[in-house]
Amino acid sequence: MRYRCGADDDYVPSLPATIIDKIDKNDPTYKRRIESEEEEFKDFNIYLDLVNIKNDIKKFGLEQYEDLYINSMNKAIKTLESLLKVKKVSAPFGFSDEQIKKVKIDDWNKTMFGTNATGNMITWGVDLIIMGRFDDQMPESTLASAGPRYTDTKTGRPLFGVVNINTKIDYSKLNSEHAFQATILHEFTHILGFLSSYFEERYHNIFSKVDEDGVLRSYINSTKVLEVARKYFNCPTIDGVELEESGGNGTVRSHWEARILLGDYMNGVSYLEEEVISEFTLALLEDSTFYKANYYTGGLMRYGKGKGCDFVNKKCIISKDVNPLFENEFFSSILSDTYFDASCSSGRLSRAYHYFGLYEDIPEYYQYFDGERGGFPSADYCPISLGEYYEGQNIDYVGSC
Repeated sequence: MRYRCGADDDYVPSLPATIIDKIDKNDPTYKRRIESEEEEFKDFNIYLDLVNIKNDIKKFGLEQYEDLYINSMNKAIKTLESLLKVKKVSAPFGFSDEQIKKVKIDDWNKTMFGTNATGNMITWGVDLIIMGRFDDQMPESTLASAGPRYTDTKTGRPLFGVVNINTKIDYSKLNSEHAFQATILHEFTHILGFLSSYFEERYHNIFSKVDEDGVLRSYINSTKVLEVARKYFNCPTIDGVELEESGGNGTVRSHWEARILLGDYMNGVSYLEEEVISEFTLALLEDSTFYKANYYTGGLMRYGKGKGCDFVNKKCIISKDVNPLFENEFFSSILSDTYFDASCSSGRLSRAYHYFGLYEDIPEYYQYFDGERGGFPSADYCPISLGEYYEGQNIDYVGSC
């Protein structure tokens, strides 16, 4: 199992409670207030500082991947700039050498911006700075991690973020261009504020409750996310969209739950086929009040669409048989330990294989088949169809759906 990332909260500074704008989703003036702030948003200008990344590429002997890394980062920046407008900062911002060193960046472009009397860098017209570094201490199961490091002291909006890339990943085995581009876009979105500390401290839109199996789960209940969820799932009573509860500290509560939002690029595991920027992620970024979204990607995701409240609230498997309401999302056939059966992917556009694994500690409430065999762990062990990459093998299925 390759976890795409550990969302990196370690360096996010705590802001004084007096400047946090707590959103009351029940306040009827909320929507009007957001609309009245339209003039506060501008075209998003993100500066990608590549000095340290290029030096790290030489340091770790990764020259063969340099074009892949640089092109993927630039493409991710252009994607985010086309998707979002950003709230204006309260004033030009800058950073000192000491601040840069605190986030473990050895080299950076100190000539790109002007400096003040004390020599600190001062930005003009830039809304967000992203720097990168390679990390040879990450576990092999983690592709990368990222998070904001410094924020606007007035609004809390991220101004500066760092992405850490695992040097141990052999991208030649991973359909490298597509895999890395998807990973980098995912990590850059964490820098925008898609992570648990922002849900709790900035947005105030996360809550937890125990489900019918006694599992404590976390949910997002911000205004636009709920509007999207009720329409997408055809469930007018949904009170929150579930976050991931499996994986490590950097995965839990900082990603969408794969069981209900498989295919969104902000899942916590690498799931490459037909991965999309869904209206759920754009709505959450808007609910931060930092961004305005261009919803032209809306409607691309199909997994679970229109399936109703049972899809959101009930198990994927009932009495060891596929719930007939969700037969396009889940399956029950096991042909053998060595042969992979195929079906339509979550996006309904390509063929994919049925994922099963052997595990030693599947919780009893997720034991849909036998005690050791289960589906995708990050989808609550539900049996889903995955893409072509499996444990170093390239498995291709001919046909369309």
